[in-house]
Amino acid sequence: MKYLIAGNGPAAVNAVKSIRELDKEGQIIMVSPENNEPYSRITVPELMVGEIDEKDIYFVPGFYEEYNVDTKLGVKVATIRPEEHIAVLSDGEEIAYDKLLIATGARPFMPDWADMSLDGMLSLWNKADAADIALKLEKGKNAVIAGAGLVAFQAARALNAYGMKVTLVARRYIMSRQLDDMAAAILKRAAESCGVRVLLHTSVEEVISEGGAVKGVKLTNGETIETNCLLACMGTKPNLELLDGVLAYEGGVEVDECMATALCDVYAAGDIAKAPMASGGKSVRAIWPNAVEQGKIAGISMAGGSCASEGSRAMNSIELFGVSFISAGQIEAKEGQKEVILRNTDKAYHKVILEGATLKGMTFAGEVQEAGALVAKMDTVCAGFVGNIPEIFPDLIRE
Repeated sequence: MKYLIAGNGPAAVNAVKSIRELDKEGQIIMVSPENNEPYSRITVPELMVGEIDEKDIYFVPGFYEEYNVDTKLGVKVATIRPEEHIAVLSDGEEIAYDKLLIATGARPFMPDWADMSLDGMLSLWNKADAADIALKLEKGKNAVIAGAGLVAFQAARALNAYGMKVTLVARRYIMSRQLDDMAAAILKRAAESCGVRVLLHTSVEEVISEGGAVKGVKLTNGETIETNCLLACMGTKPNLELLDGVLAYEGGVEVDECMATALCDVYAAGDIAKAPMASGGKSVRAIWPNAVEQGKIAGISMAGGSCASEGSRAMNSIELFGVSFISAGQIEAKEGQKEVILRNTDKAYHKVILEGATLKGMTFAGEVQEAGALVAKMDTVCAGFVGNIPEIFPDLIRE
């Protein structure tokens, strides 16, 4: 059996591990535009400022050798001919496969004002980006981050800890995919208490450049900030161009519960997969746990095993500026649902979303020790809770 893996992120890595558990002898070929071993992108902000060493970012040192993986690095899968089971690489090489996994991940979305040819116009996504930003680090100097998602706040935390003067520019909301308004306000206060400026309802109006380099940025609030370090962290786009003209997709490629696409012997996992959700329907859930789980399932399926996803769920667990946040399921209530605030103190904010007696979502900030018990009850009747549930919740406690 010949397995071709397009990508080398968490979905790809876990697919390889699953394949090797079932097939010790089959050939595995991994194709990646990055010329290195698989590593954790969530560690890139720490690598950028030297909080960790490069050796600490890799999943498994010597991964390719340990799992007997052949590699095609520095290139990508440009297109496929599924009827022939052929993949065409960006350098023109053609590779025949028996099973193909598309785990190409995503890339940063670049707004119109982001001229990436300018020195100092930066993004933060991979190891190369971290190295570029490291050249601009200078304690006491300004760094401007455009964006208000998780990557933007991870970058803000790292640059602030390094000693730069950080301004984060948010067009609308703060981490709207992970936090509700109350938790977002807690994050904003925590960031500001550490010295990060967070400007809401503000965006980049103009990038000021001279001699091919960023010199500053003009904001829509009328402010101009001198800087040679401008980061665009404004979301991502899935890397699915290899399917152009081959299979229709919208925001992601649809897969079934075994991670199989509509194409024969072609599977997808991770940030590009529109997979079944625990709550029904299909969606792209571009978060680490889903990539890992989908990769495992894809690998088992490709190697002839039996495995099916129970459905993905939005879930995030992060710590920023000394505050822990956990959210799962829905962030805001829909029609016919209600929000219940379990706790709202200086130390903790706990909110759940209920549909009748069924838990549909939760957001915790600060003290999050009780969150695990609730995550285990997602999309089920709220019974047998562990922890201190206020008296407003007694009708949901059942033995």
